[in-house]
Order: sequence, then C-alpha cells, then structure tokens
Amino acid sequence: MRALPPLIEVTFVPAMHGEPPWVEQVLDAGEFVRWRTLHPTGRPLFLAAHVGVRALAARRASFDSGEPGRGPELTDFAWKTLPSGKPQLTFRDGRPQRLHVSVAHGGGLAVAAVCEHGPIGVDVEHVDTRRNLMAIARRFFAAEESMQL
Repeated sequence: MRALPPLIEVTFVPAMHGEPPWVEQVLDAGEFVRWRTLHPTGRPLFLAAHVGVRALAARRASFDSGEPGRGPELTDFAWKTLPSGKPQLTFRDGRPQRLHVSVAHGGGLAVAAVCEHGPIGVDVEHVDTRRNLMAIARRFFAAEESMQL
C-alpha cells in the first residue's frame, strides 16, 4: 500500500442547477432543509460546495484505506457546524471523520478543500479588475505578503 503524503486537496465545482433526484439522499437532513430554505439563486452553489467536499473526503478515505476507489459513498457523510461557525464533516453513523474541511461559493463557482493537518479555510471572490488590488493587499495582508504581489 502506498500512502499519500499529508496534503491539502482543493476542488472547484461549477454550480449544480435544478433539483437533482439524488439531492435528498446526498445531503443529510439538516443540510437538505437548509438547502431548501435558501433562495433559489443560492441553491446551486451551496449544493456544489457540499457535494465537492464529500467527493474530496471520500477520495482521500479510499486512498487511506489501501483500496483506491473503495471508500465511503457521498451519502455516508453528514454535516455539522461547530459553535465557532466552522463546518465539520462527519459520518452519518456518528463516527468522526479526520479531515478538516472548508467550503465557499460565489461568482458562479464553489470551492471545497480538505486537509489532514489542521484547520483550513478557503474563499472565492469575484475579482473586479477595475479595483485597486494593491491597496486591498496592503490593507489585509502583512507587509511582507503584499510586497510579493
């Protein structure tokens, strides 16, 4: 068995429009209710992000098991939000799942990430090329970081 090195995996997922027949099986009960209560314009990216993070976690688990392609199904996962607001992916049967996850969506695109080392955060933003990006970088990045741009 060849183990994958510790790593961060990220995927970008296009919006999933409509109401796929499998949505109620893939999302857990709480996610499904949340998805249904979202404005119809927000549903496609919410679904894309939540499916994307499950796909990454299932892929990682199949490699870790030593049997690539024979990992958990997307329907095996559940979603929980910690008191801090940070999302946590678990298994529906109550077992913890070791990967840290993050999802974000905006501008017609969803992003999902998993990391085994510790907390991770991702964001996706629409970039308006008319904006002064250097001024934004100087405001939000450390001086050393903004100088690298």
